[in-house]
Amino acid sequence: MKDDYFHQSLLRKGVVENQNLYVNNSYAALSYLLDIPNRQIDLVIANAAHMPYRLSDNQTLDDVEMVLDVKELQSELYLACNKKTDPELVSSLKNSMKKLADSGELVRIERTWIAQSKFKSL
Repeated sequence: MKDDYFHQSLLRKGVVENQNLYVNNSYAALSYLLDIPNRQIDLVIANAAHMPYRLSDNQTLDDVEMVLDVKELQSELYLACNKKTDPELVSSLKNSMKKLADSGELVRIERTWIAQSKFKSL
């Protein structure tokens, strides 16, 4: 995805866009490209948990194969709020996320997402 974490990480590592990297502006465009017979796509970089939801109606997880788990491209995700968000709401969100993390529920949720995919990289 253009300008996402993976895109920026690859650029920092010296990969050159439009030379050895093609970047899409949407997951719909990626699904379309994957549907084209005889396409010349060698590799797709995607989050394993999201992959089942990024495929088109014509695709299943059996149509793709995870070949490499690139640890250095993994990142933490963050929840962002508008600067004008009520401070009480921000505090409540922070406290709720801390409770989920402390109880182990956050890890359980993450593993549930991965378990639904054949990409069991976590």
